[in-house]
Amino acid sequence: MPNEQSHLDLAKRNETFLQSINSSTFPDWVVTVAFYAALHYIDAFLARRGRIEVKGHGTREDSIKLYPELFSTAIWYFQLKSASVRARYYGDQLLPGEMSKHTDQHLVNIRKTITRILSPPATQ
Repeated sequence: MPNEQSHLDLAKRNETFLQSINSSTFPDWVVTVAFYAALHYIDAFLARRGRIEVKGHGTREDSIKLYPELFSTAIWYFQLKSASVRARYYGDQLLPGEMSKHTDQHLVNIRKTITRILSPPATQ
């Protein structure tokens, strides 16, 4: 199972790939890659807390509900997951504004929250 740093590296790699996707041609992949980047940020937090063995989405979702530090990320995570599922399995097409909401708001908010939590405290 990947450790905290491995998950952070995977999240960043997904975000790099996300920037290369043509959102007009592949909106389903934009939201899917954004979701998986968010997933790895969440998993990095869980690895830090010792919950390294995330066996699937259900385990991760249960864990999100257990840690108060993740409560603020839950709505963004679940909205990204829902959009990804709708795009992948039902062919839902996202409007540009909706896509931007998922990538520029939800993913960015999850990244910022997890990065803040995982950052060492500032020394004075």
